[in-house]
Amino acid sequence: MADATGTPEGAAPVELSRRERRARRAGAGPTRGRTASVVAVVAVVAVIAAVDAVAGTPPAPPAPPVLGATAVPPADAASSSWFCAGGGVGPGSVASPTVSLSNTTDRPVAGVMTVTVDRGSSGSVTMPRRSVDVPAGGTSLVDPGTGAPAGSVATTFTFATGGVGVSQVLSGPSGWTTSPCASSTSSQWYLAAGSTAAGATQTLSLYNPTSTDAAVNVTFLTGGGVVQPQDYQGLVVPAGQLVVENVGDFVQDQGTIATEVQAQAGQVVAFQLQQWQAPPAVGIAVLLGSPVTGSDWQFPQTTETGGSAVTLHLANPGPVADTATIDVEVSAISVQPVVVPVPPNGVADVVVSGEPSFPRGAPYAIGVSGSTGTLVVARTVQAGPQAAPPQWGASMGTPFAATGWLVPAPGVPGDPAVAGAAVSSLAVANPGDQTTRVTVAALAGGRAVTTLSVPPRSLAVLSGPGISGLHTLIVRASQPVAVEEDAVPSGAPGVVSSPGLPLATG
Repeated sequence: MADATGTPEGAAPVELSRRERRARRAGAGPTRGRTASVVAVVAVVAVIAAVDAVAGTPPAPPAPPVLGATAVPPADAASSSWFCAGGGVGPGSVASPTVSLSNTTDRPVAGVMTVTVDRGSSGSVTMPRRSVDVPAGGTSLVDPGTGAPAGSVATTFTFATGGVGVSQVLSGPSGWTTSPCASSTSSQWYLAAGSTAAGATQTLSLYNPTSTDAAVNVTFLTGGGVVQPQDYQGLVVPAGQLVVENVGDFVQDQGTIATEVQAQAGQVVAFQLQQWQAPPAVGIAVLLGSPVTGSDWQFPQTTETGGSAVTLHLANPGPVADTATIDVEVSAISVQPVVVPVPPNGVADVVVSGEPSFPRGAPYAIGVSGSTGTLVVARTVQAGPQAAPPQWGASMGTPFAATGWLVPAPGVPGDPAVAGAAVSSLAVANPGDQTTRVTVAALAGGRAVTTLSVPPRSLAVLSGPGISGLHTLIVRASQPVAVEEDAVPSGAPGVVSSPGLPLATG
């Protein structure tokens, strides 16, 4: 597998034990992070210095824009950064990461990669930086774990321009999963579809890539009520470091958990890693949190096949009860919406595959609308008992639509991130009231693969040459759409799936 190469800057490891982190509860003001010294080979240092001169240490940016925390910055942006977390390296790792860098511009883009490792009670270490290069209209795969000690990892990619999108694949003994990385930090994050039931393990990764310490409060919403562990109130996430917490230490035997992260000071990025090891529910899912709640959430493709079970997990971190309406969007079929009450600071699960009026064996899009604007929605898919692994997976919904999307594949031709990994289909859902004209093109070369029209409140599911396989795609539409790719190997559609990355405009 291709990897970034370069000569280290010689930064000394930054050590901070879990006990020290907990001792530094909020109360002390933010402090500056450490600065690495510079040594080593001139060619690599020149690349790093060029990027640093423009981008430097990622600042705490303003609140994420309407396209959320996964938007691909415009090509003419002065600089851009991406942040990935949730995986680990070394013996016993639940999920090892491979990161995909996709360049939507017509020129090569150079950047630097910084890896931080949380080793639990042994403290944290920040690895020397490495250069990364992404070819024009191409994709590079990097392994953040190269040369790193065992532990949980987080990675920052910094570029001296925009136009690059970043996603990750995590793989381990329980299966594999895909997720966008984050293109911005935030003072708040929301997650759903967690669980600490028998056979389930949930971890929360809080990564602070900025130069200022952050202090966060973490709240869990469960079917049994609100849980606010004292150890997670005023939890310090030092500048440039990663804090990983096992949710089951304080929230035990809960079948459904939603997570709310609120920063008292500073900004972070939040990822959730969920693992199931109780057959037939074997699988993993890494979810990037949403920096916003919303009134409308989209799942562009849902398919129940071979006894699979599809469940929507609705969370309402607001103080007022919400009423969620679940609509099916599919051509030529009228389906009665399902209305679900969601209590304030509460959760609700809906087994949509158990709804008698919903389609069986055919793909459909799901739209979830709320009455208060405080919803967070995720989806889990449990394959049938005889399905191939992984049999379980999860994904966050998309709280917006866009006219442009980057859809990264789980690898590049000839080099899958996981053995046999490939895109099986691409879904394009039109949640609007007007027909939209859609063009799907290959990132490499920009050649149009197909052009089609998608009627209002409907979807198109594409597969075949140019779509299926390991092709990174660009989707452009005349009206805002939502997109989702489905990947194999998996036990059922939706087990390994991921939304695209919206393209921001300059």
